[in-house]
Amino acid sequence: MSGFEGIRRVFRLGIGGGDADREVERELAHHFESTLEELRSRGYGEAEARAEARRRFGDERRYGRELRRLARGRDRRARGAEALSGVGRTVRDAGRSLGRTPAVSLAVVAIMALGVGANAAMFGVLDRLFLRPPLHVEAPDEVRRVFVHVQRSTTGEVEAQTYHPYPDYQDWAGLEVFASTAAYYAGELTAGHGEGAERIPVTLATASFFPTVGVAPVLGRFFDEADDHFGAEPVAVLGHAYWRSRYGGRADALGEVIDVGDESYTVIGVAPPAFTGVELERVDVWLPLHRAGMVEEGGTEWVDSRNWYWLQAVARLAPGVAPAAAEAAATMAHRRARAETPRYDPEARVELASLLLARTGEATREARVVPWLMGVAVMVLLLTCANVANLLLARGMRRRRETAVRLALGMSRRRVVGTVVAESVVLALLGGAAAVVVAVWGGDIFRSLLLPDIGWENRSDGLRVAVFSGGIALAAGVLAGFVPALRSGRNGTAEALKASGRSVTRGRSRVRGALLVFQAAVSVVLLVGTGLFVFSLKAARGVDLGFDAAAVLLVRLEPEGGYPGGDVMTTLYREGRRALAGVPGVESTAITTTIPFQNSRSIGEDLRVPGLDSLPRTRAGGAYIHTVTGDFFETAGLRIVRGRGLTDGDDNESAPRVAVVNRTMAELVWPDGDALGGCLIVADAPCATVVGIVEDHHRFALEEDESMHYYLPLARAPFPWPPRGIMVRARSPEALAAAVRERLRAELPSVRLVSARPYREVLDPQYRSWELGASLFGAFGVLALLVASLGLYSVLAFEVAERRPEMGVRAALGATRTRIVAFVMADGLRLAGLGVALGLLAAVLGAGWTESLLFGVSPRDPRVLAGVAILALGVSAAASGLPAWRATRVDPNEVLRAE
Repeated sequence: MSGFEGIRRVFRLGIGGGDADREVERELAHHFESTLEELRSRGYGEAEARAEARRRFGDERRYGRELRRLARGRDRRARGAEALSGVGRTVRDAGRSLGRTPAVSLAVVAIMALGVGANAAMFGVLDRLFLRPPLHVEAPDEVRRVFVHVQRSTTGEVEAQTYHPYPDYQDWAGLEVFASTAAYYAGELTAGHGEGAERIPVTLATASFFPTVGVAPVLGRFFDEADDHFGAEPVAVLGHAYWRSRYGGRADALGEVIDVGDESYTVIGVAPPAFTGVELERVDVWLPLHRAGMVEEGGTEWVDSRNWYWLQAVARLAPGVAPAAAEAAATMAHRRARAETPRYDPEARVELASLLLARTGEATREARVVPWLMGVAVMVLLLTCANVANLLLARGMRRRRETAVRLALGMSRRRVVGTVVAESVVLALLGGAAAVVVAVWGGDIFRSLLLPDIGWENRSDGLRVAVFSGGIALAAGVLAGFVPALRSGRNGTAEALKASGRSVTRGRSRVRGALLVFQAAVSVVLLVGTGLFVFSLKAARGVDLGFDAAAVLLVRLEPEGGYPGGDVMTTLYREGRRALAGVPGVESTAITTTIPFQNSRSIGEDLRVPGLDSLPRTRAGGAYIHTVTGDFFETAGLRIVRGRGLTDGDDNESAPRVAVVNRTMAELVWPDGDALGGCLIVADAPCATVVGIVEDHHRFALEEDESMHYYLPLARAPFPWPPRGIMVRARSPEALAAAVRERLRAELPSVRLVSARPYREVLDPQYRSWELGASLFGAFGVLALLVASLGLYSVLAFEVAERRPEMGVRAALGATRTRIVAFVMADGLRLAGLGVALGLLAAVLGAGWTESLLFGVSPRDPRVLAGVAILALGVSAAASGLPAWRATRVDPNEVLRAE
């Protein structure tokens, strides 16, 4: 056996934990000397013995390196085993400790589940809106939306146009700064027939759309240039969710025919899951722009018209081209192409905006509320951490004697601190698991409330939310347990051992008091936000729109074979109106070609008034024309100011021409005289006499500039506009909808789809942002107040239990129950009052940030501030009352005997 093999065999027996290099040197020296002794005993001289020993040992440096490697590996394994054993002991200690206080453990897990789960649910929404580009888009930073900033000639204001005529899109499509460009239109069309007919979200797109965003189908193919031209065979691509719900996810859906809008299309492909293009809303069917647009837009005129604003555009930057350079080139091309357009802004500017629409100025009001809701969720998370920390601190105070005994028996402070941290980590993991359940369940609720039309189908969403939940729960648990862990390691051993198990706590922990104040302040801030959104919603719903939407049912008809034209559609709607005359519950009906908050019409210079060179203009443009049948004003709830409204007698070709104007038009067009009897010349027709003045009504928004409106009988419409709906007045529109649909289907067999919905549903999007703020701020605010009050109660209850001897002595010395209750409650209310004051101060200082989200209410509204203060103090008084009552139950005789 060589010397090295012997050394290695002996060396493997070592179990020391010293420095590996020194140990190797000692071992090598020992075995070299042993070999010399052996050689000397056999008669070798000193020089010969050393030479022979060197020969036997060979390359000592190589042996040394190998032995040092083995030694270090052994040390690492030993340290790892020791650390693992220590972790195991710590986890076992933590588990036993948590098992001894199950109520506190369950409370901590429940609080973390609510706080972290709410954050995770909001994170899912925030992630979709702000953190991630649309799904399946390749290199999304290179793909940009195309906006055009133009100055309106009527108001002088600059606005960002998101919709463009097709010729404008073609001007950009040929630029070298873009690798590719695409145009699309997103809307709704009817799919199917009869009872199965439904309105579905559909996108018409150029064939270049899919290559521009860089997406691949999961089945079949996308349409290409051969499919995207006038006269091509009609083909369609299904959205993934629609494919699964309508066709059961069958591969043989390819080749089937689907009726969408006015055409039948052959299915050629299926888009990836949750692919919505560059928008957020779900898309059920994708259609070629030219082939479908020829049918749905009623011809091909839009290809050459620069006044047909209906398309949105996206562009992918060419390699190496900066966005600023591409914007400059697109702006120059746009101005050059628009140079001959009358009254077009010569300083129009093209902007290439982010795909994340929520980051741009075009974000919806609901989307702008989301970051605030996420901020609210973070505040609830901080509140959760504070409450958990307070519970752990209280439990640590109860266990201070146990901790002192452990330290006295030789347990290191490091292990004591490690056990407390391990308890926090175990609680965090349990809370994280529960939070995932809350996040998945609550996430569906948040998504349906916040943005119900967005396509959320994506398997990776759940994983991201789960990872977020686990990470934030672990961080929150460690953060909440950090202060209790440090305090447990600082406990004075001798002092704690001297104290009895029922020793009196001399004063409250400043940390716990600060945490209680913080909890109260956070809950107040959230409740102030709740109050402001509630008052905003009340103010928004209190806006006088000029008509009575609550009592109106809006009915729309879609015939088989598409929309045949204005005259035919007018006849169809007149038949529908007659069919509704005998339906029980119907009070009155009227046909209209315009729907407030949906559409409006203006004929510009085709409207004249004798004696005026031009009509006065308002910032809202106009005047806007409405063609309606008799009973329109009664049905819509529009109040006649003077004169009369339009009747069915006015609605025929032989009747005298009459008109009704709104108050603003009457005041602006006839400022020095009476509008009644005035003359309107519409599209060069004979004079229409003004027979009535009606109250103003809102056109598109709750807050808008005044505008001029005039109303003509439907039979006197200057152009063959198709009706947009039948307004039905009823006491209960919701209850009447089914009967209306049934009657119209029976009386009008040529109708493909009958839509009947309460008019308030048309208005609901106007109030959604304040409803979101009121409901979610309210939910978080109530949760925060509940958590804060529970925290106050638990701390006061703990202190009353700790100070039983003091309460007994006070009672023995003559303190009445009233004084004891006042003593305990005053202690809690001092903390709550300080928290309420700080919360109100924070709400007042931060008021300016929320002002843009409110409606008709000051962010410093004294009613809200006073109401929140009273509510918070009232709940704090209730939370303090029960511990105070328990303090009066202390028997002084029992306490004194125990002492």
